[in-house]
Amino acid sequence: SVSINSDLKSEVEILKFSLEKEAKEKWKKERKVQRRRYELVASLRNIYPIRFEDDAGGYLIRNVPLDLESKDEETLSAALGYTAHLTALIAKYLKVSLRYHIHYGASRS
Repeated sequence: SVSINSDLKSEVEILKFSLEKEAKEKWKKERKVQRRRYELVASLRNIYPIRFEDDAGGYLIRNVPLDLESKDEETLSAALGYTAHLTALIAKYLKVSLRYHIHYGASRS
């Protein structure tokens, strides 16, 4: 009885140690994946730079004015296409479900 009890305690300790080790490894992997996701999102700043310019009358994305009042349909379509693609990429990289699916068609969004 005493021998069985100590054997069980030993087994429990071994299993506990094994589970703790697995949990640590899983946490490390999750951190690496999370870090990579944030690196990907940060790299989007170079692909789709957004800035505010008073001279342009508002925001620019990739040097294209994002002016919803614009009469220039092609410029507005390009800016909306960039914005839609950027939003879709960020959602994908961060594994965030969007309420509505974004349909983007390059400069025809």
